Amino acid sequence: MVARKYNPRFLSDEEIVASFCVRISEFESIVEMLRDCRENSNPHQVVIGPRGSGKTSLLLRIAAEIRRDASLSSRFFPVVFAEESYEVSTAGEFWLECLSRVAVQVPVREGGLDLGRSYEELRGISDDRSLGERCLGAVLDFADRESKRLVLFVENLNTLFRDITDPDAGWRLRKVLQTEPRIILLGSATRRFDQIDNPDQALYDLFRITSLRSLQTDECATLWRTVSGREARPETIRSLQILTGGNPRLVMIVARFGANLSFRALMSDLLDLVDDHSEYFRSHLETLPAQERRVFLALADLWRPATAREIADRARLETSKCSAQLARLSERAIVEVTGGTERRKQYYLTERMYNIYYLLRRPHGPHSMVESLIRFMESFYSPLEPSPVASALARRVPTFDDEDRGTEAHAVHEELARRIGPNEPAHQELVERSLIERAELELIYGRNESAIEVAGQVLESCLPNSAESRLRAHIIRAKAIIADGGVEGSQPDIKAALTALANVETVPRKHLRALLEFSVHLGARRLRELVEASPSASFLLPLTTALAQEEGLQPRVAREVEEVALDIRVELKTLSVP
Repeated sequence: MVARKYNPRFLSDEEIVASFCVRISEFESIVEMLRDCRENSNPHQVVIGPRGSGKTSLLLRIAAEIRRDASLSSRFFPVVFAEESYEVSTAGEFWLECLSRVAVQVPVREGGLDLGRSYEELRGISDDRSLGERCLGAVLDFADRESKRLVLFVENLNTLFRDITDPDAGWRLRKVLQTEPRIILLGSATRRFDQIDNPDQALYDLFRITSLRSLQTDECATLWRTVSGREARPETIRSLQILTGGNPRLVMIVARFGANLSFRALMSDLLDLVDDHSEYFRSHLETLPAQERRVFLALADLWRPATAREIADRARLETSKCSAQLARLSERAIVEVTGGTERRKQYYLTERMYNIYYLLRRPHGPHSMVESLIRFMESFYSPLEPSPVASALARRVPTFDDEDRGTEAHAVHEELARRIGPNEPAHQELVERSLIERAELELIYGRNESAIEVAGQVLESCLPNSAESRLRAHIIRAKAIIADGGVEGSQPDIKAALTALANVETVPRKHLRALLEFSVHLGARRLRELVEASPSASFLLPLTTALAQEEGLQPRVAREVEEVALDIRVELKTLSVP
C-alpha cells in the first residue's frame, strides 16, 4: 500500500481508496448526503479536527468517490482547492481561486472552453466585486455546460476566513452559498471558529458540522494493519493509541517506523522515531511567533494541565501577557482548555506527540518522566509471563506429580551449582534461582511459612547488586505473609520490594500485577503512600495516579499517564477482594 507521510494529495484515486481505512462512518454519511440532496438544496458541510486527524484524507476520499461512482459523477463535479489558499484575501479572490482549480482539473477540449485562458484574463481585474462576479460566472458557465453541480473542497476554512481582509467578503460568499444550487461547499477546519459559531457572523448556521474524534483502539489497529501489512498485539496498539493520542497521521508514522519491531523494542526506540521525523515536529514549533513559542514550550515542559499563572511562572512572563498568548494558541487549536474553572482555566497542548518530542529533545537529554512512562508501559503492556515453576507445573510431565516435579527442578539447580563450584560467576546465580523457584513452589502449594523461610534464605544469600532476586524474594514473602493473614506485617517487604524495583532495568509484568494485588489487601491509599515514599515513585506514577483516582482524587498529570491509569483501574476491578 502507498501512503504519503503527511500529504495524501499526491496519491491517485486508486491509492486513496486503497489506503482509506478509518473515518468510514463519516465518509459514508457525507456521501449519503450527496446522494440524497435535491437539486435546490445546499447541503454545505465542514469537517473539524486537529492537524493529522484525517480531514484531508476524508475529503479526498469523497472527491475520489464522486469521480468513481457513476451516479455521483453524473450529477457532481469535484473542485479540489489547494491545501492552503494563501492568495485568497477577498471574496473575488475566492472565486478566482475556484476558477483556477477548475482550470487545472479540466483538460482543454477542442472547440470547448479554455478555462486557463479565462483565468489569465480575469486575474488582472482590480475591482474585487467585478472580479468575483466574472469568475463566479465563468465557473457557473462550466457547471451548466457539464450539467453538473460543483462540489468545492476547501481546506482550513478557519485560517482562510481569518486572513480575509474584506469585512463584507463573508456576507458575499454566504449569499452565493445560500442561493446558488450549483455550488456545494465541503470544507475543513482545525477548530470551530467565530464565522460559524457567532450569530452575528456571515457563515453562522450555514454548515452541517462533522467533528473528527481521536481514533479508538480498534481503529488504530486497522490503520496499523493497513499501513504496515502486519498484525500487532492489542497491548501494542493500546500503547500506540496513548502515545499518539489516537492521531491518524502519527499512528501512520509509527506504523511505518515500527512495523518490524517487537513491542519492547518499539517502546525503547521511541527516541529514534522522534529523530526520524524531527522535521515534522520542528516545523510546527518554528512557525510559532517567539512569545507564543515561549508559552508553548513552558506548557510542554510542565507536561500536565496547568493554569495561566503556572505557565507564566515557567515562561518567565507576566500572567496577563501569558494569558493573551494562550488565547491566540487556543484560537488556532494548538492549546486547549481542559478542566479548571471559568476564572481559573487549565490549559494543555492539543497534540500530545509534540509534547513528547520536546521533552525527548531537550538539550540535557531525554526527560526522565517520559523515560519513566515509556519504561512503565513496556512492562504494563507486555504479556503476563508465568514463572518458571508455574510453567513447569503447566506442562504436566507424566512421570512426576506436581509437587515432585517442582522438587526435581530444585534438585537440578542444586546439582548444577555443585558442579560449577562456589568460585564460578554462575554459581551464585544458580543458588539464587534455585531458592527463588523453591519459594515460589511453596507459595503455590499454600505452604506459606516455608515460603517465608525460603524467601528469607534468598535475601540472606543473594549479592547486594542482585536487585531482581531481592525484588522477587520480597514479593514472595509479602504474598505469603498476606496469605497467612498478616496484611500489616507485609508492609516492610512491600517497601523493600519498591526499593529494589528502582534498580531493576526491565520490570516483568508479573511484578506490577503483584503491586495491584497488594493494593487490594492494603487499600489504595496505603499502597499509594508506600509507593510515593519509595525510590520507584516516578516510575510508578501511572499506578499512584490510578490509586488516587480510586480514592476519588483527581491528580493533575499528563494525559498519557491518565490513559494508562485508566487501564490499571480496569485491571484492578478483575482482582478479587479479600
